[in-house]
Amino acid sequence: MGIYLASRASVEGEAPSGFAGGGGDASPYKSMELAASCEIFVSGHVQGVGYRYFTVEIATELDIKGYSKNLPDGSVYLEAEGEKEAILGFINHLWKGPRLARVSDIKVSWRDYRGIFKDFSVRH
Repeated sequence: MGIYLASRASVEGEAPSGFAGGGGDASPYKSMELAASCEIFVSGHVQGVGYRYFTVEIATELDIKGYSKNLPDGSVYLEAEGEKEAILGFINHLWKGPRLARVSDIKVSWRDYRGIFKDFSVRH
């Protein structure tokens, strides 16, 4: 499940294969096995280069819900929910970022799907 991420990201645990619910609305996915949720920390030169707006564009294309926000240490924090494979693809896009970004590390922490987001946005 995240094998292609291992060389580029620090993944805590594995992408969950199924859930017994987790609050929030019912999953919009065909089965709970497809639903996933994670928090992501992206470090490097990722602030002041349009990185958060890049995440909105990619998340919207992949039907991922959640948000991104700048952290005081210069990194970007994201919460993402959606189909497991879409999130894995999203993480691969995060490595590229917009033209002026330089990503040095991505840490992913998987958790139970909650279904609490209606779209993907930038938070301040």
